[in-house]
Amino acid sequence: MKFKHLTRYKLCYVDSHFAYFTTQSLGKQWGDYWDDIPYEHNAGEPYQYLPLVDSVNNEPWEVVKVAFTLGSYFMQPCHGHSNSPYSVRDINKKVVPWLIFYNYSLAKEEQEISLFAGTTLDIFIEEVMDAGGEVYLPMKESFIKTEIVCKAGASAIELVRCTVPTQVRIIDKLDNDLSDEPFLCPMGVYHTA
Repeated sequence: MKFKHLTRYKLCYVDSHFAYFTTQSLGKQWGDYWDDIPYEHNAGEPYQYLPLVDSVNNEPWEVVKVAFTLGSYFMQPCHGHSNSPYSVRDINKKVVPWLIFYNYSLAKEEQEISLFAGTTLDIFIEEVMDAGGEVYLPMKESFIKTEIVCKAGASAIELVRCTVPTQVRIIDKLDNDLSDEPFLCPMGVYHTA
């Protein structure tokens, strides 16, 4: 499956089960202590665009934080070190990948997956999901492609297979909204209405 609307977001930072993506070039994206070694004890999250501060010399950019789980073991650049020899700047220059994990559904020589800085969010989602993991996106308009409206009281319960994050509302036969708020149907999950 392809998530073409997410190709503008590039991987710039990983902290445990959270990955951060920016629309800015990796050379311009920065955060607290991104040039310090070891990154895992010093670096902070990527800086967000602040209009009053950044609008003078920069085009607006967006940073997105996504959560992920993997069905298999995964490693980050700090793996095997009490103090890794890397800074975020090093990792974003592709000295090492941000994530290494395994997709056991592939042939043995193709099982190791390395995701380097600059990997687009659409590729990240595909690789993690193909390896049996899940990706959780924020509730932002730019991520929600369509809205599915499920009729309450329909004769048959309909299963919705979400291939993109989708807002779901339940309405009755008179088009009254029965949902307090739309809920997000995560990719790859079946929901009933």
